[in-house]
Amino acid sequence: MNRILPTQTTEQAGLRNAVALKDAVEFESVILFEDSSLFIEELLKQYSVSNSRLLALSPCRAEIVMAADRADIDIVQLLAEDFTDKVSETDIIFLENPNRSNGSNFSLTELKSLLARIPDGLLLIDEYYFDFLRISAAPLLKELNNIVVLRYFNDWLGASTKDRGYALVSSFILKSKSKNFSSQFYNSSMSRISARICYEQFGRSRQRNNQLREIQTRCLQLAREITDIGLMCRLTAADFLIVAVDSAEIAAELQKQNQLNLETIHNQNRLTNLLRCRVTLTEADDELIETLRRAANTKKKISKAKIRTDQKIKDSKAVHVT
Repeated sequence: MNRILPTQTTEQAGLRNAVALKDAVEFESVILFEDSSLFIEELLKQYSVSNSRLLALSPCRAEIVMAADRADIDIVQLLAEDFTDKVSETDIIFLENPNRSNGSNFSLTELKSLLARIPDGLLLIDEYYFDFLRISAAPLLKELNNIVVLRYFNDWLGASTKDRGYALVSSFILKSKSKNFSSQFYNSSMSRISARICYEQFGRSRQRNNQLREIQTRCLQLAREITDIGLMCRLTAADFLIVAVDSAEIAAELQKQNQLNLETIHNQNRLTNLLRCRVTLTEADDELIETLRRAANTKKKISKAKIRTDQKIKDSKAVHVT
């Protein structure tokens, strides 16, 4: 039987035990949190040293920026392809797998390669879309000592519990740091009521799997429709599609027309002509298609008008020469 810490309730221990069984990790490796920003802040404080930096290979959301600021650690924003060998062994790397903005992902081999560059640092992996991707760094906890995996209790068709979640932590991390390291996190764990709500949600695996299948099926349908319209579309291991348009200006204008489930990838300079199209399984999906169809039709009209104008210019030049 798992030992319940004095500061933990039965609900918290039950939720940790359910997570440990599902992810095949030790009970002690599961740490619950009520607020992801506060948890990451405490993690950075506990694990960073004087010259540590937070190297972000994914766009830094507000909670990451706030956590780093409160922990007094500098953030260096990098693109994965720009990642060089100039990395300190004590740096902390943050990444999303898959990326919440564009759906790109790292393989386990790539994650191991990153870990090899920071033997005295930490790799912090946000697996917000784990249920879709099904590629997790959790198995690496048994063989590597400097890795923390973040997960969240998400309801894909309802209100997202983006702040409540849990971390999967190597037992070596808990044992190698100060005696207060683990207890500090357990003491600031999520509330009893939150643990009960998350436990009930966590147990609805069949319902959640059905929802995921519906979203994935709908993604395929929408991808076909978008391709038929004449736009380039990419599927992701998430609840959104990536659609390419001609320019960042067009992407921004389309977002204004459809604010429900269209977002520009404004925080990554090389991807400004891409749209992040969220799938909702509601009428908003049909509105999305209509928005993209209008954009494609407008482009066709402009192209035809340009062809006619060019032809007139050619004709006038031919007459003039004659």
